[in-house]
Amino acid sequence: MDPSSSLDDDKRIIRRVYEEFTNQRQLDPAGELFSRDFVDHGSPPARSGVDGLKETMRSSLAAGRALPLGVQAMFAAELCADCLASGQWAEAIAFARPACAYTGHDVMPVGHMLWPETIALVKAGDLELAISGVDRYGHGLAKYDRYRVYHLRAQAVLAKAQGDTGQAHARLREAVALAESIGRPGDLWQLYAALGDVQKAARITRELAANLRDEQQRENFLADTEKRLAPVAEAERQT
Repeated sequence: MDPSSSLDDDKRIIRRVYEEFTNQRQLDPAGELFSRDFVDHGSPPARSGVDGLKETMRSSLAAGRALPLGVQAMFAAELCADCLASGQWAEAIAFARPACAYTGHDVMPVGHMLWPETIALVKAGDLELAISGVDRYGHGLAKYDRYRVYHLRAQAVLAKAQGDTGQAHARLREAVALAESIGRPGDLWQLYAALGDVQKAARITRELAANLRDEQQRENFLADTEKRLAPVAEAERQT
């Protein structure tokens, strides 16, 4: 997602993708909704980008099959994160289940942060699915540093749910150190929020906003980070 776009804009895009592709099976908007270098890791290697995605979907529809489960899981993961950010628990839980239940191949869909689904599943009392999702992610995307940050945060959520607050804190601190080392300020402010360090989280969001040239974009970004901060931090305290 574009850091200068609003939370509502992001949600509209993802909901449109989920509705038009997954439910209505419309392929024409692909050029508007996906980047040119989009990769669906559940598709044949020769198919990449928007054209490759459309070809995969055409093949699935022509054969009377549902759309690729990897694509559906990716959309569900994005929607779970957005619903969690806006405090919509029922919706977040509903999207978390298909996102974490997907086992089609040995890597999860790119962009899958995991920790929002883990929070939602813990809230729903579905610890078994949460644990299996975290374990599977650990053998797939977590080999890459960016996704290792997400994996550590999800592990922290599980540790806290299982009563090990010391381990939860240690995992969050490890995630902070890794995010700092690879330059992921967008993840850092959320990690500090999860640790309860609101001042550091706010400082980082202000620094990110300062990099946006347009004043309206800065205002939108700061408003959205504040909107995301409260429900997510509260969610992690409750799990």
